[in-house]
Amino acid sequence: MRVLIVDDAVDIASWLAEELQLMGAEVRVAHDAPSALDELAMFKPDAMLIDIALPSANGWQLAREIRQLHSPPPRLIAISALSQPVHCQQSKIAGFEAHLVKPLKLRELERVLFAAERVMTGQ
Repeated sequence: MRVLIVDDAVDIASWLAEELQLMGAEVRVAHDAPSALDELAMFKPDAMLIDIALPSANGWQLAREIRQLHSPPPRLIAISALSQPVHCQQSKIAGFEAHLVKPLKLRELERVLFAAERVMTGQ
């Protein structure tokens, strides 16, 4: 699975990249919305983990833009410290299939990220 991590917190993005690589994913990292769109075009990820609190454009705006520009879009998963029901609802409206709360639990991330892949490959 190809995963693009979009998070302005360099330490979190690096940690996530290392963990996902250990799970067998091919990973790239972007730290803002414009870089994410560039990486999306070049890398063509299967899934994107997108922080909501990004500089210049928030994760909800980025998700809406991705869904407008790419058909079909990659799987979009929000990662955020924002944990109130209204935040989860905003993620759903923006097109995210899941809203994971930081600090991330690796088991939950693995379940959400790789569940669809297992179904497609019959594992």
